[in-house]
Amino acid sequence: MSKNGTPITRAYWNKIGGTLVEEFPIVNKNENSARRIIDGLIIIDGPKRIAKAKEVSIKNKDVVCIQTKASRLGIYLMGQALFSKLILERYHQPVYDQLLYVQSLMRHWHLC
Repeated sequence: MSKNGTPITRAYWNKIGGTLVEEFPIVNKNENSARRIIDGLIIIDGPKRIAKAKEVSIKNKDVVCIQTKASRLGIYLMGQALFSKLILERYHQPVYDQLLYVQSLMRHWHLC
């Protein structure tokens, strides 16, 4: 987790609760794909704790997909956030909410 992104992700998690999984893998590395992780995934109805991806199951759970950056908003970051949701839905399940938080603007957007 990035030293700048982690406090942003955790601050949002502290507001809404649930189980936070930092650096959640949405695609594993194989011969055709690179490993892809998202900054955070919150299981909404989970107990309030920080967990590792291997400790939780997201099947049939409402989840929030989070991308956080301390840098400025750009097309790369917007694409990263939007495609993270699509990839998560393709390989895992529907996403309850998607959050993009850009610290330099002190703003966040719900993308779902």
